[in-house]
Amino acid sequence: MSASYDVRLVCLCLASFFLVNAAVGAVVHLLSSFAIRRAEQVPARLAERLLLALRLFPAAVALFFLSALCVPSYISFEPDFTRERMGFLCVLAAFLGAAVWISSIARSVKAIVQTRRQAGACNRDGAKLKFADRVPPVSIVEIEAPLLAVAGVFHPRVVVSRGILRKLSPDQLSVALSHEIAHVRSLDNLKRFALLIAPDVLPFSRSFAKLDESWKNFAEWAADRDATGGNALASVSLAEALLMVTRMGAARQVSPLLTPFAPADQGLAPRLDRLLSPRSESTASHRALVGVFSVAIAAACLLALFASRPETLLFVHQLLERLVG
Repeated sequence: MSASYDVRLVCLCLASFFLVNAAVGAVVHLLSSFAIRRAEQVPARLAERLLLALRLFPAAVALFFLSALCVPSYISFEPDFTRERMGFLCVLAAFLGAAVWISSIARSVKAIVQTRRQAGACNRDGAKLKFADRVPPVSIVEIEAPLLAVAGVFHPRVVVSRGILRKLSPDQLSVALSHEIAHVRSLDNLKRFALLIAPDVLPFSRSFAKLDESWKNFAEWAADRDATGGNALASVSLAEALLMVTRMGAARQVSPLLTPFAPADQGLAPRLDRLLSPRSESTASHRALVGVFSVAIAAACLLALFASRPETLLFVHQLLERLVG
């Protein structure tokens, strides 16, 4: 098919994003099991940040390629007064690139709508409970179902049902609320949104499902650690609160952008194990992972410097010409 200058640019951007994201994503998918095993040897907060960076890495590399190489090389070397034929493979890659973005945006919009609906119900039905040492205030929902979660992405807040307030003891409630506030302070709901909107390798697939679930587990373990501060009595109270909330039955269906206190899947046993049997964390593994992360940042800076050279842009334009043909 023959296409104008602007249409070719859009198609090349979509096709390039899909190819780079798929290539880097395939490598990340192969390394994910190893990364998860290594993450278990470092502090949970560091582990969740490293896994989040690994999950977002393919899309970040693809977007960097577009902004630093693809678009500048096209603008610099492509004549804007001709129509050129576009090959089938380029059109197919562009279609797949558009599809992976539509897939990620669709699930993100669905989660936002669901979250706003549930948060709106909390605003209408709930009262506010303000603790002197806690920010933000806690919204109380007048239901007996076991609901304790962080709601909202950019302005998160803690919501708790009246049933949980009646069921938990003061010590259990205090440490449970501290756990949710730890999620607020670490911006975990914003991180959940980033995981939702980051494109997968293929449209409407969950290529990084294992990495996403592992990140959620580490985020819960990190919030547990922040809430208890390593105190044995607080850890026992938090474990008791988890068991009490779980035994209250299934909570109402929550959005992917709500962070629930008690997991609905098989994530309860590992949390209880970590709370009641604290693990020693390997300092050597900690230093090794931080070193790898530092090397990755240094490599990204060198790549950005290399991308600014005219010879690089010309080489990329030649590659794009082959892709179009």
